[in-house]
Amino acid sequence: MTHQELIQKRGEITDKLTMLDNALCILISMHYFAEIRNDFIFDVLYERSVPVSGKQRMLANIFKRKGLDKKYLKDINRLLEIRNIFAHSWIVDCGDMPEGADCEAVDALQLRMDDQREHNVLILYDEFDQLFIKVQQYLFNIMQVNPNKQGLRTINSKCGWKVDV
Repeated sequence: MTHQELIQKRGEITDKLTMLDNALCILISMHYFAEIRNDFIFDVLYERSVPVSGKQRMLANIFKRKGLDKKYLKDINRLLEIRNIFAHSWIVDCGDMPEGADCEAVDALQLRMDDQREHNVLILYDEFDQLFIKVQQYLFNIMQVNPNKQGLRTINSKCGWKVDV
């Protein structure tokens, strides 16, 4: 994997987690208000003081109250972990590589320069992609239980999801 491909994968993961964050906001709003309340989403849930992990905890409470499958909460947690690995990893710039090193063969991430753990980029990316598709479909199915079809179209447009309504 090239340096540029690694940067692209990092961006894709960040974009997908932003989509997931938007979906969590919509689901939380629909749970508490039975509709998508943009004022609540923008004024409360999009505040910096409410990170994705905070929304995840709100979702956990909703799952508990509604008796929904908790394994998807673990999947969401793993998505956040993988995102953090990519977001906080040191990506070697080709100009910083030792002379003679193969700059086109970047296949591992290190969390920090002093961290000895390496993470295989392709394995992590594939795991993230598979989990994201699974979680995306599950959350969308939860939305389908709600007869508010406008909410389904909104989750498609605001989250960038390609799920048929």
